[in-house]
Amino acid sequence: MDRKKMIRVPLFPGYLFVKTDLNPSEHLEILKTVGAVRLIGSTGGPKPVPDEAVQSLMIMVRADDVISTAEMYRKGDRVVVVYGPFTGVVGQFIRYGGKGRVVVNIEVLGQCAGVDVSEGDIEKVPDIMS
Repeated sequence: MDRKKMIRVPLFPGYLFVKTDLNPSEHLEILKTVGAVRLIGSTGGPKPVPDEAVQSLMIMVRADDVISTAEMYRKGDRVVVVYGPFTGVVGQFIRYGGKGRVVVNIEVLGQCAGVDVSEGDIEKVPDIMS
C-alpha cells in the first residue's frame, strides 16, 4: 500500500518558549521545568527572543501549512557530518552552495580539503563552553 500520513512534530524540538522579565531569580524556577536543561544565551545571561519573532512563529504554526526548519550556519562554525558517505568528518562551515548544499573544509597538515554535502547532513559541533 502506497500512502502518506502527515504527522505533527514540534517546530523546534527540545525548545520551550517562556515569557519572563529575565530576572535571575526566575532562572532556577524555569530550569526546574521537566526536560529543561539550560537557557539559551551566553555567559552574559539568557538571550531574549524578540516578540516579533514569537508572533511570526505563532502565525506560521496556525497556518497549518508545511514549515521547514534548518540551523543557520556562519562561516567558520565547527560542524560534523552526521549522514552520508562523509559521516564523522569534522570541519569548518564555509558557505551555502545552493540547492540545499553546503561546503565544509577540513584542515589537515596545513592543507585544506573541501567537501560538498547536503545541508541536512551536518550539525553544529556543540560549544563546550556554553
